[in-house]
Amino acid sequence: MKAKPSALFDDFAGSIGNVTFSRSRSGLFARTKVYPKTIPVIESNNVQSFFSDNISAWRALTGPAKALWSGKVNQYTFYDRYNQPYHPSGYQLFLTLNMNLYPLSTGGVTIPPNYSVLANPGFAATSLYLSARQLNFSWTASMLSNEWYKIYISEFYNLSVLRANPKFYFLVTIPDYQSQPYNAYTQVLSLLGRTPVAGEAFYISYWRVNVVTGLLSSEQRTLIEVVA
Repeated sequence: MKAKPSALFDDFAGSIGNVTFSRSRSGLFARTKVYPKTIPVIESNNVQSFFSDNISAWRALTGPAKALWSGKVNQYTFYDRYNQPYHPSGYQLFLTLNMNLYPLSTGGVTIPPNYSVLANPGFAATSLYLSARQLNFSWTASMLSNEWYKIYISEFYNLSVLRANPKFYFLVTIPDYQSQPYNAYTQVLSLLGRTPVAGEAFYISYWRVNVVTGLLSSEQRTLIEVVA
């Protein structure tokens, strides 16, 4: 499973979502990724807490349960920072799929699923309209039972200096029973900590995620402009 921006690969063994795996003489270690200070502190703390809870959930599994995870790893392919493929350990796979559920449920994926990639989200978003207080999300693909949308937004920039690869942070999940369009204007302002300015722009990054298996679709990304 090639990870996406909930999926960058920084270390020798790579990183998945908010989890970075590295090796030392003592073996394999996992840690939460360190984000720049521009990322909200509360969000960073929430991710670290979620990560720690999932490590505890792994440790609580029985030996036979861990063996089930180890038995599925050959179905999955991760990629390191040099884009070299490798099969994860059962521990890596467990943490990856469960971290994909952030912030929904800790240790929610207890039985390893067969590998698959969910259908693309079929997702669309409008500009962020300041006067109408709207940033509407809609989707053309049917939302199947247990398949939600998971949305991140990037840092805000003036359109003239917008980065090609900005930092992203979690915005919202949209459940399968949500009617559309979904107005995320309030969540964006709360996360940003200020009212954006016309002429700014940002990206939204989104996936379809199965809240039972932790499996994802491929990522889609859209540029959003701030309009007066």
